[in-house]
Amino acid sequence: MDPGTAVGIASLGFQVCQGLLAYYDGWKGYGPDITNAYNYIAELAKTLMHLRDSLENERLDGARTARMKSCLQSCEEGLTRLSKKLQKLQTYTEPEGLRQKTWDKIQKAWYPCRASTLVKLRETVDDVHHRLTLAILALQLDISAGCQGTLAQVAADTRETAERTVTIESFVAQVCAQNERLLGTQQSDRFGKIVDWLSPPDSWMSHALARQRHEPGTGAWLLQSDRYRRWKAGEINHLWLHGKAGSGKTVLCSTVIEDIRVHCENATDSGYGMFYFSFSDNQKQSYENLLLSLVVQFAWKESVLSLLRQEYERPDRRLPGPEKLENILLSSTYSYKETFILIDALDECPEDGNIRQNVLGCLERLSQRAPNLKLFASSRELRDVRETMEVLVSEPLPVATCSVDRDIQSWVSTELSRDRRLARLDVATKASIQQVIAQKANGMFRWAYCQLQELKKLKSAKPKYVREILSSLPATLDETYERMLASIGAMYHAEALTLLRWLAFSQRPLSLAELAEAAIIDPSGDGTVDFENRGDVQDVLDILSGLITTSEIEKNNDTEKALGVAQSTAFFLPHGQATKMKLAHFSVKEYLISDRSNHSYPRLQQGREHQQIARSCLAYLQYYSSSDFKKLTDQDFSTFPLLEYASSLWFFHSRQQRDVDCRWELRLLSSEDCKKDWLLAYNPDLQSIGNFCGFNNMGCGLYYAALLGLENVVEVFTVAGTDVDSEGGRHGNALQAASREGHERIVQMLIKRGSRVNATVGVYGNALQAASRGGHKKIVEMLIANGADVNAHGGIRDNALHAASYWGHGDVVELLIDKGADVNACGGKYGNALQAASYTGAEPVVGMLAQRGADINARGGKHGHALQAASLQGHQNIVEMLIGQGVDVNAQGGCSGNALMAASSEGHEKIVQMLLHHGVDIDAPGGDFGSALQAASFEGHDNVARVLIDAGANICAQGGNYNDALQAASISGHEKVVEMLIDAGADVNAQGGEYGNALQAAWLEGHAKILGMLIFNGAVVEYGPEFVERMMERGDLCNPPEHLCSIATLFTDDLESGSGPTIEHLQFV
Repeated sequence: MDPGTAVGIASLGFQVCQGLLAYYDGWKGYGPDITNAYNYIAELAKTLMHLRDSLENERLDGARTARMKSCLQSCEEGLTRLSKKLQKLQTYTEPEGLRQKTWDKIQKAWYPCRASTLVKLRETVDDVHHRLTLAILALQLDISAGCQGTLAQVAADTRETAERTVTIESFVAQVCAQNERLLGTQQSDRFGKIVDWLSPPDSWMSHALARQRHEPGTGAWLLQSDRYRRWKAGEINHLWLHGKAGSGKTVLCSTVIEDIRVHCENATDSGYGMFYFSFSDNQKQSYENLLLSLVVQFAWKESVLSLLRQEYERPDRRLPGPEKLENILLSSTYSYKETFILIDALDECPEDGNIRQNVLGCLERLSQRAPNLKLFASSRELRDVRETMEVLVSEPLPVATCSVDRDIQSWVSTELSRDRRLARLDVATKASIQQVIAQKANGMFRWAYCQLQELKKLKSAKPKYVREILSSLPATLDETYERMLASIGAMYHAEALTLLRWLAFSQRPLSLAELAEAAIIDPSGDGTVDFENRGDVQDVLDILSGLITTSEIEKNNDTEKALGVAQSTAFFLPHGQATKMKLAHFSVKEYLISDRSNHSYPRLQQGREHQQIARSCLAYLQYYSSSDFKKLTDQDFSTFPLLEYASSLWFFHSRQQRDVDCRWELRLLSSEDCKKDWLLAYNPDLQSIGNFCGFNNMGCGLYYAALLGLENVVEVFTVAGTDVDSEGGRHGNALQAASREGHERIVQMLIKRGSRVNATVGVYGNALQAASRGGHKKIVEMLIANGADVNAHGGIRDNALHAASYWGHGDVVELLIDKGADVNACGGKYGNALQAASYTGAEPVVGMLAQRGADINARGGKHGHALQAASLQGHQNIVEMLIGQGVDVNAQGGCSGNALMAASSEGHEKIVQMLLHHGVDIDAPGGDFGSALQAASFEGHDNVARVLIDAGANICAQGGNYNDALQAASISGHEKVVEMLIDAGADVNAQGGEYGNALQAAWLEGHAKILGMLIFNGAVVEYGPEFVERMMERGDLCNPPEHLCSIATLFTDDLESGSGPTIEHLQFV
């Protein structure tokens, strides 16, 4: 039929759709995606058929016929595209022949049914649909009433077709988005695991809270200041913002962080990290957590991530120490042209335990070693901070009182407009509030905030009441807090004191429910828990209004960490558990513990308050143990909101108290029932919450007192005649527990009471190994002086020297050797101390052991010898040291076969080059991979593979699990390595190994591009009975996975003939 006519064009379209339907009819039962494709083509065919019939049945005059023809001719291009697509589809035959029928379920993902094919069909159908609509409109201008029904059906069919194509488009879009999300997840999965392992404090949460308190426009004076601009431009290295308490330094710091964040996002060679110290959160007070947080923030750079990955992939998963973290942080600064580190509230970093000294020392070292570092820090003007800033040659930037007062005035104005009642005040009264508060604030945002809160509490906002408040404002923050405390009713004084005690000295921030629960405990006398007199958790907020602040804990994967609950616990957040409480400001705690004024409440004293909290926790645990409501399941953490805190931290507070009275601790540890219930809630041996499934080997009361460092309790137990060698617990006895945790006085006490220093018990076998593992040199000396056997075997590391070497405790290693430890003693996972130290990268220990007579070629252990262990882990300096000592670079043995294979499998290019330079046999067989090239190929280390190939490695060497390097790379999907090996002359048809050959390996593992590369380079497509049997064993014949479906497009010709795909076919892979 002539396609130039209107009817002819409609008929052409119908015929094309019929052809498409005829083709897809053979496949439509193979899956919903193909069935959907068939259905929407059928709908388009029906639409065209209705249109064709309508045109044939209607008598149109010449003008109308011409108009209809013009409209339909515009559809010709789209219909022609559909016709060409049909011709292309018809080159893909239906299943015929035994082998094709075997693969028919896999072939459903050929070109005809790919997502890209459906998308192109959808685009073509859309185009035709649009043009058909114009034709329908033209036809509807002059048709009879009888034809209107037909054309309405045509329009309906067209709309339905359009809806179907939209549905397909939506589905394809969802799949694409899903794949993108999956790809993102795969890329960040390892980083996420490393972050979970490091568990740094969440600096972004602190930043978000600070930004919530920021009023737009305030703090602009800082960003516009000459010193800040010069610092940002690099004219000044470091900037120190200092000001008095309550002057808004944290919010100002957050403003700087936001400015630097935007700056770094617009500059590819700039990086930044930030940290907020906090007096109310122990996690945000330590030197280690500062380093952890900064390292994680910089870890998206591959150079930094690779360093963390090395630490993470240690088999013991021990966290890197401060020195290692500091080095990683230093390395991260080299990844950028300029690196900003921004730290708020250095003054809230505790002085106890030299924490602040360590932090300030770290900043000095970073500044000296990283010339591109730009430090911004804020604090009050404290002597030690000022001295460090002077050493750093930091430019001081005092918080300008006049500028802050202007910010305060602006903030007060905004707050007045936000408060419903105060907003109704007349203009003059509002202006008076702004003026008075700004004038009297004297640069203290905190003071201004407190006064405005008092105004908001007015039961009536009449101007006279406002003027009365303004006329009697307290002059200082201290006076402000005194008034707040005095305003608490007398009947609530005891409860308020309890709440303030917990807020000031709790080991971590408490939830609202925990704090409310603490208020019902009376630690005096024998201790009581008034469970029946619980109030509403919101009562806490009312009693301490103005002195506390709250933040919500998001219910996500970090919730358990925020509450201190182990991830393994099926924990949930009832009412009040999702709200975290803390004192409103650092100045509140300072006031409560000071003697600057006549308090309405007794001054809080650290030792006494810790004692009261410890006794409250112990009273709560005893109440829990005797309660009829306990279920000994995770539900108990909801029923008893303070259970997690009390069970896991009572001993922290016990250690802080100065009172020698330990009756409360003895009561818990001497009662078998109470002790067992406590251990079910929290096991200190494992440091795990929620052990309600039970545990084995419970220790005696003395054991747990020794483990937790409770000296007074240990003394009472021993004086009372408790068996000091009573066995139980993870560490076997009290002496090993105390030795492992470094409690020197308790170790001394136990030895004095006759504890056997060589008792063979516990995870470490003996107390000496436990102390050596912990690096506690003084305890090691004490044990040896009292007869400990330095060469005793047993326990997780076999001997003390092995344990100290593995953990890199050089001073203990030296001491043990001086006391007669055998440097070549065999045993343990790593065979000897030298291999253990080489594996963990304890470079000074390796040098010491070698110098003191360790056999550098000693065989044994998981990695065969020290060189292989160091090569596997990438410890280049240790490899160099061992080679310099004359180690055998070709030594065989261990899980990797030899050192070259170990380094190759992990991609340590420099070590590979070093070994080659020192004469290693490049083709030495052994290990799971058979050769170094196969190891590098399987793991995808193309850089190492290139080094080995250029050095003359045998490309076709056979052996190992995967027969040769090409099959190994094909299995793992490393296209670049496959290409490299083929270019170097690899035999694409080599037979052997787990998969038979490289082609079958690529097919079975779903690597379509590698499959094509192999075929184009001469791989023979032959699948014998063994291959089919393997597929049947895997279940792929009955239920093929997606990756097999995707590569079926390669095999478009009859596989029985043995012919391979064409270039045209492969371009769609």
